[in-house]
Amino acid sequence: MEPKKINTYLNDDNDILYISEIEEQKFIEDNILYNFENDNKVFAHIPDVTDLEKMNLSFVIDKYKKSITSWWLKHKEMKDFYHKFDLNKEEVITYIDYFWWEKILNHLISNLKQEENEDSNPKSIFISTKFLSFIKLKKLWIEDLLKIVILLKNSVIEHFLDEEIKIINLLNNIFDEISTSLSKNYNDAVIKLLNEYTNAIDSSNIITKTDIYWNITQANDEFCKLSWYTRDELIWKSHNIVRHPDMPKEIFKEMRDTIQNKKIWKWNVKNRTKTWWYYWAKSTIVPILDENDKIVEYISIRTDISELVEANKNIQEYNNAINESSLVIKLDITWTITSANEEYCARMLCNTKNIVWKKFTEVIIVDIEENYIVSWKNIFKDFQDVLSYVQTKKVWKWILKMKTNVGNYIWCSTTIKPILNSDNEIIEFIIIQHDVTDLEIAQQNLKISLKKQVQLDQKKDEFLNIASHELRTPMTSIKWYISMILDWDAWEINSEVKAYLTQVYSSSERLLDLINDMLDISKIESWIQELHYEEINLNNLIYETCWEIHTLFESKKQIVNKFVWFENFLYNTDKNKLKQVLLNLLWNANKFTPVWWEIKLTTYKSDKILSIEIEDNWIWIEAENFSKIFEKFWQVKNSLTRDINWTWLWLPIAKKIIEKMWWFLILESEVWQGSKFTINLPIN
Repeated sequence: MEPKKINTYLNDDNDILYISEIEEQKFIEDNILYNFENDNKVFAHIPDVTDLEKMNLSFVIDKYKKSITSWWLKHKEMKDFYHKFDLNKEEVITYIDYFWWEKILNHLISNLKQEENEDSNPKSIFISTKFLSFIKLKKLWIEDLLKIVILLKNSVIEHFLDEEIKIINLLNNIFDEISTSLSKNYNDAVIKLLNEYTNAIDSSNIITKTDIYWNITQANDEFCKLSWYTRDELIWKSHNIVRHPDMPKEIFKEMRDTIQNKKIWKWNVKNRTKTWWYYWAKSTIVPILDENDKIVEYISIRTDISELVEANKNIQEYNNAINESSLVIKLDITWTITSANEEYCARMLCNTKNIVWKKFTEVIIVDIEENYIVSWKNIFKDFQDVLSYVQTKKVWKWILKMKTNVGNYIWCSTTIKPILNSDNEIIEFIIIQHDVTDLEIAQQNLKISLKKQVQLDQKKDEFLNIASHELRTPMTSIKWYISMILDWDAWEINSEVKAYLTQVYSSSERLLDLINDMLDISKIESWIQELHYEEINLNNLIYETCWEIHTLFESKKQIVNKFVWFENFLYNTDKNKLKQVLLNLLWNANKFTPVWWEIKLTTYKSDKILSIEIEDNWIWIEAENFSKIFEKFWQVKNSLTRDINWTWLWLPIAKKIIEKMWWFLILESEVWQGSKFTINLPIN
């Protein structure tokens, strides 16, 4: 059972009373909110409000604070106030609710309790500088604020209309003090905010005041720091004390004429320090007028821009460096040449007057040779496409072959950059070029060499293809005749001859396998084979492939463990190509796995990928050789492989098929742990 809430009050003897909520309500009705018709009024015989009455009154106000503010915020005049000053719901909650009623009502309660704290002080802060900024933004004046405070007072009094007039008068008196304090607080906040603005300007600017004769009457700390003069050394001295001799006298004459005509003068001025170092200042001089519109003094506000001036100087130096090392042309928005640097004219064998104010497309001749590495015409049909591209405010980069005025050519790495103004509009274009003729000639020579290398590779493959075809027929005949002799089809042979012929038969068989592999890889590289897609049962294909070469594993007493994590999965592909890849990887695993050891074949799938892993556990491959094992006639250089004879083409053939079929092959290998080949097939 929930315990009853206990509240505390004081009786006439200032003893604390502990009462429940029900008793509290009765206490309020009996002592505070009793009906006016009751002749036995509690306060009727008391000329002044007692401390107990104030204390109990404060409890009631605190208890009904929510209903008081609800009445106040929903009042029609408050709604008119919101509308008049364009206050949205969030602003009402944040500013009016937080900054006003809470502080004012707490101040009221504190006064009733006669607590000696900061809130009971007449200088209570009702307006912070943050709140002042808000009411200034909304153009609220103190009169507007006092009106809504009166509405808040009425909201409080509304809850005590049944009380004696002295209670009402007490509330009126306290609210009068609040209004007085609010007015003073408003003025103090305005002055404080003005001082903050003044301090901000004073701390971030160089400020001096002078009389009408240009003698310094006041100088802030920033001016003293920058000029290295003390304030005593500056006061009543002419402002010429910081004038730098580099500044022309005409500028100061213009300045005096301007300010004496009661106008503001602005300029970037070079001044000197006490030690004759110089600095640059962005200066604004304002004439101060009296009530008769006569000049009484001048205020000079400066900002130190020495770093900016130095930065601009550095930019100019960078521009000079670019002009000396690059070919630079500037164009207006109509693609008319407005300037060209000396380097451009020197490389193009022309002079400025021959090209300036002429259309870029009329002066510049771009000729791309047929054998050039990349032709920009493959992307941009004509230069008009280039113009359209850069007019979208993008940078265009390419290498162009440019024709000079005397007919020879140079290659230039070209960048066309649109220059934008503060409104993000194009005002001009700049073209920066670098002569890369030597590099381009070297690249063209390299291209020719690569082309010759490709031709040699093609001729080599053609030779292997022809040789394989020519060798396979006689080798097949040799193998067939030897098998006949071994089977005694011709005559009976002794055991010694049979042993020799068996060795010859084995060698011829290995040579024929090599010839067949060479033919296979030649066909794959030229890709003259046709693809035959069909829907196959992948489970059946895996078991069928393993059974086809099970004699290889049995001959070495090897165990092939198959882990297929799905049943009867149908996949659309070229059955023979996939089968050939699996056979080649299994042959490879058989060769590099010792007798009695294990080979794993694992198959699993996700939503988009079908994976087949074939893992042996003996010969490892160093990471730097991962790509080499897929090269023709390359074998892992390892002491464990010395006695292994094979054609060295199984992996290259598998890799070529996988690439042609747009599958993916991943190789993983660890020392003494063997190697794992994973084929990833996409699932559509």
